Amino acid sequence: NWSTWEFVAEGPEATKVLVKFSYELPGGLAGRALGRVLEPIVGMSLRHSDHALRTQIETRYKAR
Repeated sequence: NWSTWEFVAEGPEATKVLVKFSYELPGGLAGRALGRVLEPIVGMSLRHSDHALRTQIETRYKAR
């Protein structure tokens, strides 16, 4: 399992964050079923991480 985070400047006050991640589940029917169950949880976790990171960065830079 792995993830990479890339920050790309989009201008003086804008940054794009590119996230790539991969995880492997066991094979077979059980692995496919587990993947279907985990997919919405992983999506929710990514949205939460995005929101938390955005909030922390914006708070830090507004304080300057």
